[in-house]
This record gives sequence, C-alpha cells and structure tokens, in this order.
Amino acid sequence: MKKIFSLVLVLALTLALGIPALAADETAVPEITLSADAEKVPAGKTVTLTLSLTGELKDINSFEYYIRYDPAVVELAESKAGAASDLTKIGTPPEANYKTGEGDTSKAVTVSAVKLADTGVFSMTGGTVAELTFTVKADAATGASAGFTLEKVAVCDKTFGNDAVKVQTG
Repeated sequence: MKKIFSLVLVLALTLALGIPALAADETAVPEITLSADAEKVPAGKTVTLTLSLTGELKDINSFEYYIRYDPAVVELAESKAGAASDLTKIGTPPEANYKTGEGDTSKAVTVSAVKLADTGVFSMTGGTVAELTFTVKADAATGASAGFTLEKVAVCDKTFGNDAVKVQTG
C-alpha cells in the first residue's frame, strides 16, 4: 500500500511541476534579435547581421524594425528577406515615420511588412526575418564602431493595436 501511495504521490508531483512549464510556453513573448557574424571586422571586409524571430507572431497586420548604424563606418552592400515571412521588405525608413531628433534616414535600414488586403493578417514563424551585409569603409578609423542597434517601430495586430515582442540587439 505504501508503494502504491508513493507512486501516486510521485506521479502527482511530476504532473504538477510539468503544468506550469507547459503554460509558460504558450504565453511566452516572441523575441526578435539582431546578431552579427563577426565582432571585429577590418576595413574593406563585410559583416552580416541576422534579424531573427524566436517564437511565433500570429495574426498580425504589420511589423517594422529599424536597424541603425553609422554610415561613416559601414555601408549596406546586400540585403535579403528570410523565410519567417514572405511579405518582408527591406529599405530606407520613410521620412514620415522616422523619429524626430534621432537622425536622418541614411542612418538606418528598415525591415517591414504589411498586409491590408483580404483577411488583413498574416503570421510569422520563428527563424530568419532578414540578413543584411555591410561593408566596412576603407577610410573607417581603426577601432571605430558601426553602432548597430535594433529598434522596434511597430508590430500591430489586425486592429492596429501594438503586439508585445521582446527586442534584443545581440
């Protein structure tokens, strides 16, 4: 009888400990990160930044991120959208959306998507959102920093409400 009681108790404790872990996975906040393939890059060489999504963004209407950098140190050489969303576009932030007092549009790249037709929503799966390759300028000072930073402008649901997404520059 004691063995059966002990077995039932162990089983109950195991299930009780597992339930919060399962619940935490369902309520986890998606995370978008910016990482580089190199930390120190000499003049004339390239560094590739990867914008990645961990988790899933369901039923969103749009997203927009700025990747800021110092154009005196690097220049954008190549960009390509990843598989996280087939709607992803990469370009220069429009002047109308750029935050006042934080520089001009030549100091950022925008990664965005919007869907207004049909259902007006799309979902993004975890994975690569975009890859951006920058070339370090030949006249960049030794030890200069490109100052890459990631800024969330918006991730909106179908009512244009702002969705929660954790943003992290790697």
